[in-house]
Amino acid sequence: MAQKVHVFCVPFPGAGHAVNMFNAALTIANHEIITHVLVMSMKEAERWMKATGQDDNPNTQLELLANGKWEDWHPEEPRELVMQVRSPEFDQAVRATIEDVKRRFPADRATALVCNALMGTMPELAKAYRLQLYILQPTASESISLSDAMYYVLHKTP
Repeated sequence: MAQKVHVFCVPFPGAGHAVNMFNAALTIANHEIITHVLVMSMKEAERWMKATGQDDNPNTQLELLANGKWEDWHPEEPRELVMQVRSPEFDQAVRATIEDVKRRFPADRATALVCNALMGTMPELAKAYRLQLYILQPTASESISLSDAMYYVLHKTP
């Protein structure tokens, strides 16, 4: 069997951000590329997946972070959500899920991580796993300022 490529997609858990990420994941997944969308809530993820209007793709897999710890968590303030996805706890949940996928598919290659700019620790995580980092951004102006910030994060000296 041919070696497959695995891409990790970590959407910011808000409807607009997540639907964009699901559209990207569903579009790039094929018989050679498996996309893993790492989500905080399976209920919300399934709803967002349907909101794309795309057909199901068997090569896009939902991966529930932290054994469903955040399944029914509904923060009162958007700031709480941002703080959570930038936390060491969230970072560890993403790392554990990547490790789990790598164990399940030992003959395949993990190659990329796609995330939103709000996902604070993801650039360093991608670097640690030698994954190509891609930022899915809603506007061009944010992408320009983000590319400068990402260069600093990826190339800063200790």
